[in-house]
Amino acid sequence: MAKASLKLRTTVIRDGEGFDTLARTVERGAGHAAQRWASNVKKEAVRRVPKPPGIAPRTPWAKDSPSGYVRSGDLARSIKTERMGVKHYKVYVGAYYGKYVEYGTRYMIAQPYFRPAIRYANRIFREDIKGVFRGRVPSR
Repeated sequence: MAKASLKLRTTVIRDGEGFDTLARTVERGAGHAAQRWASNVKKEAVRRVPKPPGIAPRTPWAKDSPSGYVRSGDLARSIKTERMGVKHYKVYVGAYYGKYVEYGTRYMIAQPYFRPAIRYANRIFREDIKGVFRGRVPSR
């Protein structure tokens, strides 16, 4: 099972009224950024799940499939996001064959969809965190 987890730990020394406001802004912004990261990983992974090739020989078990392959959408539907805490999210693939598609086997080439999704979400996350320290709270 492929999975990714993000857990943020923020510590702000509270020393006066101005710092309390900053601390609340950072806490809220970090929570929003973590939630947005998880959402972006899931959306991008679902978008990148490999599609079957266009034309393939028909087989008896795939008689109703236009491409000859059975594509149930189980892999895309099995990608889930779970909230573990205020700033802790987990994104995982529930289909048992998700790791075979991601990393390949000796019989099929790898078709990565999860790792590129994490890289994409990490780029956005870095910008969100920079924005938090500039006083902008990321939108959900």
